[in-house]
Amino acid sequence: MQRLLQTCSLLLLWGLLSFAGSPVYGQATPPSPTYQLVPAAPNPFQTRTSFTLTVSTTQPVRIELFNLLGQRVRLLYEGALSAHTPYVFQIEAGDLPGGLYLYRIQGATFSVTRRLMLIR
Repeated sequence: MQRLLQTCSLLLLWGLLSFAGSPVYGQATPPSPTYQLVPAAPNPFQTRTSFTLTVSTTQPVRIELFNLLGQRVRLLYEGALSAHTPYVFQIEAGDLPGGLYLYRIQGATFSVTRRLMLIR
């Protein structure tokens, strides 16, 4: 029970658990003045998944992969992205154990976190 409460607390902290409903997965994020994200597909995945990110202004971006304990397991990208250019990012499962992961994208003008399910 304690572990369940910790997991729910972490999901609430990351903004991934809500009691008012949840977004429709597999659809692009509604247009934003700062970015557009096409969610990772396939999700769930076994070996590899990818997502597409487009930013409205050239800016530095950091993309990280976390486990549910909040530990960063991978730094996927860190660098500048040019405006209005779709970038495809791949996530390789490698030696990661199966489970739920969070990928967080932070730019100068936005921050977004999404879920991934790795199946082994």
